[in-house]
Amino acid sequence: LSLTPSFSKQVDRIIFCSLKNEELTADGLRKIDAVKDIDSIKSHIFNELRDLYPERTFGSFEEACVELNDEKILLCIDNLETLLIESQHEFQQFNQELPLRWKVLVTSRVSLGAGTSVPLEPLKQKHSVALARNYFRKRGVMNIQQRTLQDIAKAANHNPLAIRLTVDLYLKGNDIPESIQRSQKDIASFSYKNLIDAIDDT
Repeated sequence: LSLTPSFSKQVDRIIFCSLKNEELTADGLRKIDAVKDIDSIKSHIFNELRDLYPERTFGSFEEACVELNDEKILLCIDNLETLLIESQHEFQQFNQELPLRWKVLVTSRVSLGAGTSVPLEPLKQKHSVALARNYFRKRGVMNIQQRTLQDIAKAANHNPLAIRLTVDLYLKGNDIPESIQRSQKDIASFSYKNLIDAIDDT
């Protein structure tokens, strides 16, 4: 993660933490060893703070909160719904006990019931085309046609996950229409599974 020059005056450090416990890939669903609860969130943040502030001394997360009380730290927590389904009160308590100058930014499919909600708009076409191009380049493909990138972006409804899956499937030897069809089917199945799991847990 990086800051724009204008925003860097508002934040001293950024810490990213993901609770995503599975990932959809071109080869199917893959389990991820992720942060699972408040204690492991605290442990992750504590270890990151030790790396970011090697000159400061603190032996626990609680001590770090005291020592770095005046720092402007942004905590970014991804896929928080994994925790909120069972421990929403516990997270709210954790949030309230943080130093006042620390801020928390989360992504979640489950409402927090507090804070400010910012719906994420779909990517614009030029951005989704750029994302597809960059992903191809990261996979070592530099000469993909602009029309192909536009077709992928449009068929994926400018969804980053659908774009990544389509590119991966294409690079595994599928043609573009087949890759698009397969990615849409896999995402629909994955989303349905997550919905059923969420209903079962409530």
